[in-house]
Amino acid sequence: MVRASRWLDQIEERAYSRLRQLRQRGLWDGKPPVPIEHLIEHILELNLRWEVIQEESGESVFACLRPATREIVLNEIHRERFQNQPGLERFSIAHEAGHADVFAVVREADQIGLLVGLGYRPQRRSATNGEVFSLHTRLRELPRAIRTEVMQGLAARERERRAAGEDSPLERRAVDHYAAVLLMPAEQVRAAAAAITLRSQRDIRRLADSFLVSTDAMRIRLQELGLIHSVAKDGTVQITDPATRLQGSLF
Repeated sequence: MVRASRWLDQIEERAYSRLRQLRQRGLWDGKPPVPIEHLIEHILELNLRWEVIQEESGESVFACLRPATREIVLNEIHRERFQNQPGLERFSIAHEAGHADVFAVVREADQIGLLVGLGYRPQRRSATNGEVFSLHTRLRELPRAIRTEVMQGLAARERERRAAGEDSPLERRAVDHYAAVLLMPAEQVRAAAAAITLRSQRDIRRLADSFLVSTDAMRIRLQELGLIHSVAKDGTVQITDPATRLQGSLF
């Protein structure tokens, strides 16, 4: 697998270090699903709360941070949707954990070196028990070489998501990757995938159910790990690039 940048490698190592702490404390046996609530409470020392979070027209806010009290606030408005889609709730929690662990809450001395001192442009939202924040980095304050390296690989993928009030492409990619690693560690995904034959979307769904994530999240993770290439429109899993196979048949 070719990683987007050494910067993302640092994000990944931070997530794996948290999983190692979870196992060292005897809070996880290394089998899916990852107990994300234990990681939040005992490793990151954050609290989970349910409150109504104000949403602007056309936006969905699943969760936010309240850094002053070290709280991840889940939006009560979407409780029924979370119940129907457990993977959405777990990914929302892990996503906010990424904001807290990489950007916002941990001591500055414990933050990843490239991100120290960036500053934030918090998007304020009203919630039942006070303000909550969606945190955004200032992309232009990254060193030019790092900014170029990251954005060349990610700009096309993230451009359409740069709506007002959303994470910057850089931060969204960072915390989404952090969340994916927390919920779908490479070792566990590889082992689970090796135990089945990946032929169809249904097989990916089986894997997703065992990790308590969405099918889309598992598909993306399998692609990141190089275990599949894509899923065809008919739901068939493409293990290798069809174009590569076609080129090989010409010689």
